[in-house]
Amino acid sequence: SSDLVCSLLALGFGIFTALPTNAASLQLVANFQPFVPTSGAGPISMYVYVPDKLAANPPILVLCHYYGASASDIFAEAVGGGIVAAADQHGFIMVAPQARDSTGTNGRCWDYNSTQSLTHDGGGDTQGIAQMVKYATTNYLANSNRVYVTGTSCGAMITEALLAVYPDIFKAGAEFSGVPAGADGWGGDQMSL
Repeated sequence: SSDLVCSLLALGFGIFTALPTNAASLQLVANFQPFVPTSGAGPISMYVYVPDKLAANPPILVLCHYYGASASDIFAEAVGGGIVAAADQHGFIMVAPQARDSTGTNGRCWDYNSTQSLTHDGGGDTQGIAQMVKYATTNYLANSNRVYVTGTSCGAMITEALLAVYPDIFKAGAEFSGVPAGADGWGGDQMSL
C-alpha cells in the first residue's frame, strides 16, 4: 500500500516536472517612456511579448488593438488565434502598443488619419509605434528588416497608416476591417497624403 502511494506520488511528480514551463507573458515596458503624440488622445504605452526561446536576430510583429480595446485584449486574440504559439515556436517578438483611453469609458482609438500621423516623424500615433519598434530592435537585438504589423478595425487603419508612412520600418502587414491610409474611417473620403 505504501509502495503504491510512493509510486503514485513519483508518477505525479514526474508528470508535473515534465510539463513545459512557459514564463513568457505580455509585459508593460517600463523603460519606454510613454510617447505623447501631438494629435490623438495622448500618451501611448508599449507592451511586449518575448518568448522564452528567442530566435537569433528575431523578427518583430506589431499587434494593433481595435477600438475600445487594450494591448491585453489584442494579445488574448493572438493567443486564441495561434500567433503566440507561433511566436513561442519560431522565437519572434510581439509588440502591442496601447492607445490612451481618452473618454474614461474604454474608448481607446488610434489616431490614424491626422496630418501628424500621416507624416513621417510628424508627432502622431504612428511615430510613437515606430519608436516602439526602434526600442525593441535595439533592446532585444531584433531584425530591423523583418518588422511586420497587423490590426483590426481602428487597429487595421493604423496598420495601413504605418505601412504608408514608415515603409523604412514596416516591411509588410495585414489589416482586417480597415480602410486605406489617408481615408476617413467613417466616410471613406481620401485625405491628401
